[in-house]
Amino acid sequence: MGACALVGCDGDVSLEDASTQDAGEPDGGATPPPALSEAMRAMLGNPVEAEHAYGEWMFYRETWDSEQDGSLPPPEFLVELWRSDPDRWGEQFSAYGFLVDPDDDLPIGLARGTGDPTRTGRTCAICHVARLPDGRVWTGFPAVELRINQFAVDVDAAWVAAGNEPRLTPEDVERRSLLPQPGIDSVTGSDSPYLAPVDFPFYLNFGRRSLFGSDGNARDARSAILVSIFGFRGSDNPVPFPRDARTEPFVDFLMTLETPLPLEPPDATLVERGRAVFAEARCDSCHHPEDQAEERVVDWVEAGPERLPGEDPDHPNGTIATDGERYQMTTFSGGVDESREAFAI
Repeated sequence: MGACALVGCDGDVSLEDASTQDAGEPDGGATPPPALSEAMRAMLGNPVEAEHAYGEWMFYRETWDSEQDGSLPPPEFLVELWRSDPDRWGEQFSAYGFLVDPDDDLPIGLARGTGDPTRTGRTCAICHVARLPDGRVWTGFPAVELRINQFAVDVDAAWVAAGNEPRLTPEDVERRSLLPQPGIDSVTGSDSPYLAPVDFPFYLNFGRRSLFGSDGNARDARSAILVSIFGFRGSDNPVPFPRDARTEPFVDFLMTLETPLPLEPPDATLVERGRAVFAEARCDSCHHPEDQAEERVVDWVEAGPERLPGEDPDHPNGTIATDGERYQMTTFSGGVDESREAFAI
């Protein structure tokens, strides 16, 4: 059963596990599942307990067949590129906001493909890991400083300059060059890059959420994650969904991720100012910090402007109008979700 058959269903859908072993799955317990090195875990501000180590490894190392789209040059080319001119590219492309991986020659988020190590794949960490202002590296936080579009354009130009055929079309290059870089382009009055863009959502506090996905279109974390990876935002994986032995450790790991607590208490005056803005902007008409069970599905519309609750009888909970093409291009994903009805797998 493909992902498209799952979108918009009224009730839970029961899926049989794939009959063939999917890439990256442990071999039935014959060998211990992989885990991040101590050096890698030491740099994380929120390393997990041993029981979730395999899910943590998957988050940072599993490419989920993303290498199959061929949008990036081979890994050896990328390594030679940054090593040949670190002043231009930064160590492991850190000039573009990537974080240096202590165990690899590619940055956190890029990896030799799990299924095809001759190709460059992307892990969950490319979009959902960031260095906080206090220096901590936090798993699940959006990569607000990552200039992924400019990176793709510049790397492809270097690939072509080396005598290869382009991997991006002229239209791809134009769109990526014009797309917003870190931060939300509609926010004014601040030059802070720590305004998390909707393209890189927070992967935090899943255990306290009642709806999932950037538009609230899934009823549980497993549904949102599986369809995100293997459905309309994933690759052409011949196995539509991996077996539970592979997915459950990953979902269980994500459920442990929590919002980073500040190292110092927040300024009480700023907290009260923020609380007032939250109320004045009617954020509490959709978001209920005190009782998340009240959260409602907000309809997605192709064209704006967004409507607040009560403004449009056809959309009583209001609407959001995220740009699907921008999401697709920013994340390298191969498709755009055409349905916004909540579902569960």
